[in-house]
Amino acid sequence: MKEPQSLETIVCPFCDSDRSRPYDSMDGFNIVKCKACGFVYTNPRPYIKDLGNYYSEEYYLDERHKKKYYNPDGSIINEENDSEAGITQIENYVNKRGKILEIGAARGGFLKELKKRGWETYGVEISESACKIAKEQNGIDLFCGSFKEYEPDFLFDAICMYQTLEHLPDPKFVLQKCFDKLKPGGLLIISVPNLRSFDLKLSKDRRRLSYDLPRHLNHFDDRFLNKHLSGLGFKVLEIDLYYPKFVFSLLNTLRKSANEKDIRSVTPVNNNTSGKYPELFKYNITAKGQLLKSVSEFFPGWKLTLIAKKP
Repeated sequence: MKEPQSLETIVCPFCDSDRSRPYDSMDGFNIVKCKACGFVYTNPRPYIKDLGNYYSEEYYLDERHKKKYYNPDGSIINEENDSEAGITQIENYVNKRGKILEIGAARGGFLKELKKRGWETYGVEISESACKIAKEQNGIDLFCGSFKEYEPDFLFDAICMYQTLEHLPDPKFVLQKCFDKLKPGGLLIISVPNLRSFDLKLSKDRRRLSYDLPRHLNHFDDRFLNKHLSGLGFKVLEIDLYYPKFVFSLLNTLRKSANEKDIRSVTPVNNNTSGKYPELFKYNITAKGQLLKSVSEFFPGWKLTLIAKKP
């Protein structure tokens, strides 16, 4: 993998302040916190022109991604493992399917599953190798480039970003453009590593994976995202903080068959009885689920998902 020749020192991506304090450092890179707005970001960071060097096929072969994108025999996995959870998060808040955009669509596996369900799918991806596999393996045509360069002449019913916003050099611009490119009533779904993660505070290995320096240029928590999206005019509908490792371990000890879907206590509810495509996924959170959700407020997991609506 080609390394960038140099790094650039930047002002805060959200408020343009040049006043910051050290927050953390790892692997020769520094993370700072803005003194003006409280945003946490990597500084200095690779130049934008060099960012593509970090997303060659080697990126999908590292310890974080290999099991997700490759079978044990080394062949490529054609479908995303966690598509049902993402589909449920989206369809729970809509009455009908429409146009959906995924920013950071990787190999198009999630869009492939959405397309099967009747969504009109669009995607943006910076990795040329990922775009090629998306087309050849999943039959999904992606816009190969940045969201800043992508200019469709229509609006979307939903826009989603899963583990993407932390990679983008212009997060403030991206969130504003998402607002502008959504129809009234459109959904925005964002999933990012959680800077307030309980595991991140205890585990250096978790910190390394969550920071993913220097690829992760931005480092979010639910409070900052909630405040900023509300300021843009979004109505935040749900924030899922998931659960730390010790909660998973405890529940797996008590119930060997437990998995993330089980302990979230999410039950899909069919609300459609006819039509060409599968029924919309809806869910109800049980009393157990509400209890676990309250635990996550005090012991949040490694990631967070925020769902917001444009009025």
